[in-house]
Amino acid sequence: MTLPKWLYSTLPLWQYANMETARIGYYRLVANDDEPPHRIEELMEAAGLNQAELARRANVTASSLNKVIKGTRGLDLDWMIRLARALSTEEAPVSPADLLPRSVNPWLLDEEERALIDARRHADQAQRETFKRVAEAVLPFRERKQEDAA
Repeated sequence: MTLPKWLYSTLPLWQYANMETARIGYYRLVANDDEPPHRIEELMEAAGLNQAELARRANVTASSLNKVIKGTRGLDLDWMIRLARALSTEEAPVSPADLLPRSVNPWLLDEEERALIDARRHADQAQRETFKRVAEAVLPFRERKQEDAA
């Protein structure tokens, strides 16, 4: 089965997964002055971890982790899953897609979006229905405002 090309641009993890053949390749960007090739260091700092502790939690060698962080070794899906699990806390879960830099992951949620999703997930069925009705009422209004401004 061949997937349409436009679908690849809509998948948050299209950079490292070949959906047609289910082969997993490496995600690798060259580090530059504008943006690091991934968000591992940012997430390590947020979790209060150093490289040695993250390597221990992810069950990888400190040397291999250092190569990934420095950008001399690519990130594959296995590594992304290991690191996401090791960086996750109950208060701040991390998904593999969160490791990608913001420039290639426009679907990355900010704290406010995560809080809204978390609130919905912890709501009962009646609260979820209310949440949905409010969203449906507000979003069309916002779209009409944007059309009027144009």
